[in-house]
Amino acid sequence: GFPMTNRPPGGEKEYLPPLPLALKTVLANADHCYLATCTNNSPHLSLMVFTYSPEDEVLIMTTRRNTKKFELLTANRDVAILVHDFTGRRSGGVSAGAATGTCSITIHGQAEALEPGPDDDRYRAMHLEACPGYEHFIRGDDIAVLVVKITRARMCNFSDEVVEWEQPSKTSTPTQ
Repeated sequence: GFPMTNRPPGGEKEYLPPLPLALKTVLANADHCYLATCTNNSPHLSLMVFTYSPEDEVLIMTTRRNTKKFELLTANRDVAILVHDFTGRRSGGVSAGAATGTCSITIHGQAEALEPGPDDDRYRAMHLEACPGYEHFIRGDDIAVLVVKITRARMCNFSDEVVEWEQPSKTSTPTQ
């Protein structure tokens, strides 16, 4: 298996850990994800190019403001994201006839569409640098920068072992 728990034993204190190393590693190496949005019991799924910011521990994406995805994010900031590092059998990443890679991650978080300004500029520049060839999805008058704060994640490896991680609450009370 792979460890994903960064909580102190017994939860003696408020503890806001960094993301687990296994999660950071996959996010740093992947560049595409599936973004799930939903409002009024109507789900929507989008294939997205993303950048992981290890300094801020957020995912950066961009979208046009005139899309269904943006409309749904405006109504409900809660998102689910699927990221994986598997290489499919048909794409040449074959090892003894099977897909290669280590895991898939289901992430839950809160998305925020940034207004023009220093944060928007900084994250857009990071995303442009990390995703050459995708400028037409990142730069433009009607393109919003989305920042997703990760609140919890489930990681499943190729052996079907599942581990869960959740951001501890900032309002945790110490135990005596």
